[in-house]
Amino acid sequence: MKKMMIGLLACFAALYSVEEAQAAVPKARRVLVVVSELDSRSAPEMRGLYQALEGLTQATSQGILGSEYAAVHYLKNNRATPVAMGNLLRALARNANVTAIDTILSVHGSPGVLHFADGAHNMAAVERAIVPAGMSSSERATLKRKLRMMYNLSCYGRSHSRTFFDLGYDIVAGSNRINANSEVEFVPVLTNWRIGGKFVDGFAATNNAAALAIADGPIRLAGQIGRNSLADTDSKKFFTGFSLVKIDSDPRP
Repeated sequence: MKKMMIGLLACFAALYSVEEAQAAVPKARRVLVVVSELDSRSAPEMRGLYQALEGLTQATSQGILGSEYAAVHYLKNNRATPVAMGNLLRALARNANVTAIDTILSVHGSPGVLHFADGAHNMAAVERAIVPAGMSSSERATLKRKLRMMYNLSCYGRSHSRTFFDLGYDIVAGSNRINANSEVEFVPVLTNWRIGGKFVDGFAATNNAAALAIADGPIRLAGQIGRNSLADTDSKKFFTGFSLVKIDSDPRP
């Protein structure tokens, strides 16, 4: 009996050690990609707002997360295209010093479509830009293994999530329909991520019914009165993937 207990304890200790080893990805081995382009295809009266949002996306992500990554890469303005995004992700995946690649995506979205600097792309086109024809199976496997968190701020992000998950991201967040609560959500999500909380837990304060009613209610009502697309506002975030992912989690194989 004593030998059995010693054996079981040794097993548990080994499993714990393996789990701990897999869970620790130091900042020197993780990178962040921020893709942001909102103003170029917006209505003229909205460009000032979207330019400000672009600037805040970069400044906030750098200010909160810059010290937690080996590097933060920005694709903005005319560089915010699916091809540039794919080229960057593949280059990072080829880097032996990179273990985990996280992404913040802030472009306009519609159901099943993302609107980059070079126009609208359905998710099949986005997938082809990231994993082009001719990419070897070993390169695909390496990219899939290193992709980890995708925070999609685009409208209708939920409709894009499956593609990003299939590409290899371990956890993907996206709004149900028009996303209108980024100004109250972004900082808590990034702060929670920075301090080592589970990615999904960063949405707790802003993704509940009461908070969403405050953020979305007036915008949805204005859309209903004006009979325009804002009536389709629904910032509720849905998650695809593995809920335990943290900033130091080893990407799943």
